[in-house]
Amino acid sequence: SKELVEARFSLTPPAERSWQPQAQVGISAANILEAGGPLQRSMFMVLSAGSLSGRHLLQLMGSDRQTIPSTFTSQEIVGLGLQSYKTSLAYKYEDDNRALLDFCPTQNSATLKAARFEVSGFTDVTAFRAELLGSYAQRLPGNGRLDVTARVGSVMPFLGQTTLPLQDRFFFAGPLGVGMPGFLRQGLGPSAPRQGMSNGASSKEPEKETAYKFDKEWQTEQTEQEKKVAAPIPDGGAVDRLGGQALMSATATFQFPLSHGFQAFASVAGGSLTKSPIPSLEETATCFRAGAIGGIAYPLGSTGATLGFGYSHALVSRPSDAKSRWQFWLHLAS
Repeated sequence: SKELVEARFSLTPPAERSWQPQAQVGISAANILEAGGPLQRSMFMVLSAGSLSGRHLLQLMGSDRQTIPSTFTSQEIVGLGLQSYKTSLAYKYEDDNRALLDFCPTQNSATLKAARFEVSGFTDVTAFRAELLGSYAQRLPGNGRLDVTARVGSVMPFLGQTTLPLQDRFFFAGPLGVGMPGFLRQGLGPSAPRQGMSNGASSKEPEKETAYKFDKEWQTEQTEQEKKVAAPIPDGGAVDRLGGQALMSATATFQFPLSHGFQAFASVAGGSLTKSPIPSLEETATCFRAGAIGGIAYPLGSTGATLGFGYSHALVSRPSDAKSRWQFWLHLAS
């Protein structure tokens, strides 16, 4: 649920056994607009072996991730670490037959069952991460469709690690890639005030301050620059979103076809994003948010991407949340 640009190169040799090996290298950048936090970039390498059925996947991954603070980045973001190296071993299971609804007229329902477990260590990140995802799709009269999806995830550091880099934390991902309806992207969850910024107030900090940028070898270097004057940031925009260590969410989405490939949709979503990897009922209830959205979406052919816009409303919110009424998005297939 954050802006992401990614380029990767894959090498897949012919399958000779029941498992298909693959190697990938790539680079990515996230939070390009810096709306909910600082710019992030990473370089990664993945060695994987997947079953020919597509249900099972083993991955050995290594990555170099960097967070590029802006003038106003909060001290909490800096404290999470500006650069981290990560190696991990992951197993993914996915059984998805929802495409049958598009190609088999006699199929009236379909499901998605997915799970992912990851252990990281030997570098800057020592943690265990688990995610479960389930979805049920039902064909409706008039060639409509109902999708109900639930997601649960938790990431737990161990062996003395007390903090997790920003890249390893959870953020909300809502229906059709819109994020949580009624709220800005990354507009929910634990947050920290940006330095020298507040809603409706300007900065009175010294004129010189520390800034960060990439050098020629893509390493973070520290420089001094003239401090910018903060403009008023409305509706919760003067904070950095820190993400959570546990996520629970559910969505229900109705879709109906229109002419020329467009689709009308209506969706309601709710969930909790918490600081604790195993939250209490009180923390879960306190962090619960919900929203609804209705609009028009356009699937971009066989790419799996979706372009859309809609009007949304926050059903359950707090004063510190960053809300949004009209939402426009381009969701790329993962």
